[in-house]
Amino acid sequence: MKFKNYIKDNIFSILFQINVFGMIAVLAYLLGNPAELILLLGIAWAGLFLIFFGIQFYIKKHKIEKLLFLLENLPDKYLISEIMDKPSSQEEQLYYYILKSACKSMMEKVRKSITSKKQYKEYIEQWVHEIKTPIAGIKLIALNNKSEVMREILLEIESMERYVEQVLYYAKSETVEQDYVIRKCKIMDICHEAISLNYLMLLNNKIQVEMSGSDVEVFTDEKWCIFILSQLITNSIKYKSKVGRCILKFYLNETGHDIQLHIWDNGIGISDEDLSKIFEKGFTGRNNEGTVRSTGMGLYICQKLCGHLGIGLQIISEEGVFTEALLTFPNEHSIE
Repeated sequence: MKFKNYIKDNIFSILFQINVFGMIAVLAYLLGNPAELILLLGIAWAGLFLIFFGIQFYIKKHKIEKLLFLLENLPDKYLISEIMDKPSSQEEQLYYYILKSACKSMMEKVRKSITSKKQYKEYIEQWVHEIKTPIAGIKLIALNNKSEVMREILLEIESMERYVEQVLYYAKSETVEQDYVIRKCKIMDICHEAISLNYLMLLNNKIQVEMSGSDVEVFTDEKWCIFILSQLITNSIKYKSKVGRCILKFYLNETGHDIQLHIWDNGIGISDEDLSKIFEKGFTGRNNEGTVRSTGMGLYICQKLCGHLGIGLQIISEEGVFTEALLTFPNEHSIE
């Protein structure tokens, strides 16, 4: 709050004081009072008024600064009426009542929105778990009736499973801390599990998998990490090269404070233009050209989950040459 703005807000009060004293001064002069006395009275009047005006400005400025400080440090701004002091003046009480009513209405809408979101999330999770049963049944039938047609059906079923899992993990990504347990896991075991989940798809696309690295332990949640790796593997399969031998490499690199898992492929790569957008929600990229089924949600969810798990995720690529995903896990020393 600036002093000049406060003067503007109180300009009528200042003009009123000046006019009142002017009338008193004229009346006193007409009654025969000396000009010196009237001038002295004017100086005293102006001094008292300025002192009162300054004190009033300081009090209001202090109140506003306190209120702004509370607002700035309040995560949910609509709760400001719950923590601010009730004003003493009638006019301020009226504004306080209006603000409190507006905030109460907002809190009610927020509560309803949270409840609705929670119910929707619970429904999605329940639906995913229920849909898994018929999918598993169809998959079992396909496995027990081996033929070229059933093999194609099995591939489609596995794609369906991946999309269903993606929906589940996206629904849980807002409250991921309620669903994971950080513990020591062997990173290469996690890689093997993710590969086995996508084995049929890797085999069908004739992608050669190469793995190297010692059996290093990292701190993560195995289930969530398998999902992240599975999404990265799926992307490598989707955007494989159309010519030559397709390779997917997994290898480790240990630094002083981190353990880095590299997932490298010699696929079609990502353009520089698209590389900065790959983690955006729904982004599919121009290399897709409508030939690959993609929701554009895989990397978005992966980045979100990695953020919760404390895993660094970086994508490096050169169009037409390679794509490399770099997952950085904190080791035991850095966690301590």
